[in-house]
Amino acid sequence: MNERIKKIRKNAGLTQNEFAKILGTVQNTITGYETGRRNPSGSALALICREFNVNEEWLRTGQGEMYCHSDSDDDFQTVMEEIGVKDPKARQIILDYWHLSSSDKELFWRFVDRFIKK
Repeated sequence: MNERIKKIRKNAGLTQNEFAKILGTVQNTITGYETGRRNPSGSALALICREFNVNEEWLRTGQGEMYCHSDSDDDFQTVMEEIGVKDPKARQIILDYWHLSSSDKELFWRFVDRFIKK
């Protein structure tokens, strides 16, 4: 499971510290998970799955698909893959947005709404 947790974090483009903040824990906990010295609780596994749209069976056993998918997820994944390859600045802004606080995200969307309306 430790390698699968590391894969989730790396696929999200996050450092251990960034991953820890999203999960409400500290970097040392993530290091423990990724090295296998520490086993995540059931609630930690459920949180990882919810935050990163990961299939819990895959996380626990390695069986099945890594991510939970729907048709719209497939479309989104295709777009994200293209952005990652063709537009590194767009990729970076998406990652930066992901790490904003809730209040900063609200401010960002007010700016976007005002900018687009002009």
